[in-house]
Amino acid sequence: MSVAQSVSPIGYMEPVSLWEGEEDNTRLSSSADSFRAAPFKQEGQERINHSSVIPSRIESFYAERIVDELQQYGYEVFQSTVRNHTQDGAMPIVSGGVSQDSLIIGVGDTLDIILRGQINERQDYTISPQGLLILDQFPPISVVGLTLKQLQEKLRLEARRIVNTDVFVTLKTVRQVSVTVTGHVERPGRHVLTATHTIMDVLHKAGGVKKTGTLRNIKLIRDGEMKHIDLYMLLQNGTSRVDLPLREGDKIIVPSIGATLAISGDVKNPAIYEILSRQKHAQKYSLAALFALSGGVISPSQYRFIKLFLDADGQEITEEIIGNARDISKRQFGDGSILIVSRRLQTRKGAIEIEGNGTRKGVHDLKKAKTLAELLPDRSNFGSDIYPLIGLIERWNNKTLAPEYISFSPLQIVNKNTDAPLQQKDIIHLFSRKDIAMLDVDSSENEQTPKTQLINTILKEHAVYIRGAVRQDGAYPIYEGTALEDILSVAGGYMLDADRDKIEVTENRNGHIYRQNVSLNDASNKEIFLQAGDTIRVGTKLKTLAENSVYLYGEILSSGQYNLMSGDTLLSLIERAGGLTEQAYPEGSIFSRKSERIREESRFKSQANALELKLSTMLESEEKPNQDQIKTVENLIDDLRHARAVGRITIEADPEILIREPELDILLEHGDKIYIPKRPLTIRVAGEVLSPSALQFRSKKDASEYISEAGGFSYHADKDRSFVILPDGSAQPLRVNYWNHQASFIPPGSTIIVPRDPKPFDFVEVTKDITQIIANLAVTAVLADDLRD
Repeated sequence: MSVAQSVSPIGYMEPVSLWEGEEDNTRLSSSADSFRAAPFKQEGQERINHSSVIPSRIESFYAERIVDELQQYGYEVFQSTVRNHTQDGAMPIVSGGVSQDSLIIGVGDTLDIILRGQINERQDYTISPQGLLILDQFPPISVVGLTLKQLQEKLRLEARRIVNTDVFVTLKTVRQVSVTVTGHVERPGRHVLTATHTIMDVLHKAGGVKKTGTLRNIKLIRDGEMKHIDLYMLLQNGTSRVDLPLREGDKIIVPSIGATLAISGDVKNPAIYEILSRQKHAQKYSLAALFALSGGVISPSQYRFIKLFLDADGQEITEEIIGNARDISKRQFGDGSILIVSRRLQTRKGAIEIEGNGTRKGVHDLKKAKTLAELLPDRSNFGSDIYPLIGLIERWNNKTLAPEYISFSPLQIVNKNTDAPLQQKDIIHLFSRKDIAMLDVDSSENEQTPKTQLINTILKEHAVYIRGAVRQDGAYPIYEGTALEDILSVAGGYMLDADRDKIEVTENRNGHIYRQNVSLNDASNKEIFLQAGDTIRVGTKLKTLAENSVYLYGEILSSGQYNLMSGDTLLSLIERAGGLTEQAYPEGSIFSRKSERIREESRFKSQANALELKLSTMLESEEKPNQDQIKTVENLIDDLRHARAVGRITIEADPEILIREPELDILLEHGDKIYIPKRPLTIRVAGEVLSPSALQFRSKKDASEYISEAGGFSYHADKDRSFVILPDGSAQPLRVNYWNHQASFIPPGSTIIVPRDPKPFDFVEVTKDITQIIANLAVTAVLADDLRD
């Protein structure tokens, strides 16, 4: 079938009948204004969101056939149903939709009747069970079936018998009505409302219609008769006559949804629509009727109309519909059909466009700006974060049928150093500094369109590389011929220690590498221009002191970070810090070296990897470990991966001893951390004891007594491998078992460690290594706590 040439009149189509013989009062308007009735939220109430992340089966059916994920039309009207926080979970309706004048009076209603004139009286009257209104001055009046307005007229006629007397009637209280709702609603059952409420009110109170239920064939059973309600009349036309007031004993049935079709693409309201059936068969809809349902096409233009439908064998058939009068009125869309409306590509004549970091983004007249200099005459056209060294002109090449990108320098354009002519449909891309910084981000971490990826690739191809003493080193895209000074300025300028006489420029010219050292203090080197691929390195005058420092904490008169010079020792550092306090305990000093910390962390990770490899090998063997054994090893692997390395070195930190024996005075390195504690009066017991704690030092106590005060050994203790860490960091084994007990002096500030029994790891077949690993972890944990303190 041929492609439609022009269907712009469709955008202004008159409402049409949806099926043969349909009356005018049931036609669906093509107006874009749709009724969206829903109760509003009041204080103390919360919204119930009926929309689900999981699409309905009907929505999934259509989603499998087209790209668009459409929703069923009309059900969003129930998404704002409100719930009041009451004990019984009742959900009161905010207000009824029936005015007092049109309300039909019934038994139980209370009227406020006022007489003015010869008789002045005001009294409340309740309609009797017989449907009578009995007043003192009037005969009984039958009011059942009358509206309030009709009753007022009837009373005024009766009041004529009384001279100079007027009568006024208002509704004081409204009777309650009980309505039963069944079928495809969230909360079926009996609901109590008032006579002022309508069909929509009770559906809201029932939680709304499920997407499995119909909106076009709701049944109302009243006084033994059944009426069919089509909510599309209310949703699309705002026809209130379908939203009938409730009466006592009404039954509302919401059957299953009927036949459906989908409208997708460039229409005002793409959705899945329910279509009416007659004589148990779904009616066929015309293209015009579908436009009436969906509000019509987005704008007057040229469109393609694609029809998808299933044949008797379930085979998907695709047809293109011509937009002539015959096809527009032909009834060809039935149950399961899909209409896809696709707007043809629109082009602009005599227009250029600015995108990105500009203050005048959008379409511009080529007649008024034929060159870049005319389009971007001054700096006010750029955003505050403009990247000034490169921009791109995106231009369509009719020969290659592909876009091409031409670079330019926004800085040179506003400085009037260069210019470039523009052509119709050119797109000028201006970039921000943030855009350039994002070039180093992995595209997999930042979702990008194919066009954005292409532009980023082009920018990277135009980059020069800046290293050394600049504030922001990295890759900077440039327009060919950018000055060195401009590039350094965009990189944040020089650092304080930068040497302007030591700038190394490496150039790639026609496959040959050239390197030159230039001085920007020399006026002759001001005009150095660079090309893509060049590298600049800015030298430094001296080594920054911040890169060579140590930390001294604890019982020092002036603790903190100290810069190092070549040959600095621990004694010289203590003297610079003012010396030790009277409470200092240099015998317990902790000296942590950065290089040792790195080695320790590497050792822990290597041990974790080895255990992980051993465990995976055992899991593939015939004799697999049980779940408890696997969990034990996995916990140990996790401890190793997260262990905080200390990198302790045993040193002498007493200044008096260091003066006498200078060979013990350790040379300091960058990253060293020294902690000198207070003189302790405790012995710490850690590891596999029942109550790890710090205990008071007693000179006559031995290790077994301290362990006993800490609650004794735990079930998992390895008594034979208990050891003590002395204040200076050295370790000694302890004999604390009953068969090899040997008393030994424990100095204050020491830590007794009872390691974990390695027997649970026997199945790993590396018990010797496990023992050492467990001991090392215990020591590391203790020292890390000291450093944290």
